[in-house]
Amino acid sequence: MAKPEPSSRLYRLIEAGLLARQALLVPVLGRGLEPGDDALLFMLDASGAAALTHLAAQVGLEPGLLEQRVERLVALGLAERVENGDRALRLTSEGSNVRSVLIENWRELERALFDDLPRRRRKTVGRSLKRMGKILKA
Repeated sequence: MAKPEPSSRLYRLIEAGLLARQALLVPVLGRGLEPGDDALLFMLDASGAAALTHLAAQVGLEPGLLEQRVERLVALGLAERVENGDRALRLTSEGSNVRSVLIENWRELERALFDDLPRRRRKTVGRSLKRMGKILKA
């Protein structure tokens, strides 16, 4: 097996992914959230509540770990529990505001990384990354 070289495409892809994630975590950590809490905020929207069982399946967390995240979001005033036949969670107005900020930060980073590429090249990069994801999930 060849030694991983910093000049290899895979090394650069991993490095870019890590740096992008670090950039996206700045506003998350600055709000008292932990990495991964943003995924829950993205899944919740202002239109209504989401069942905790659905959230657990979507983010791939065991119920105990999900409960810790939910407690943190509730304690920070970003979400509230709802009883609607199933235990559920919904965003508060503050949670909706934070979610909007995180989504805009995501979009800004994506624009910064890809807007200088021609449209056709952006599509090619997107298809290549999607293909890589499929290979790695298999």
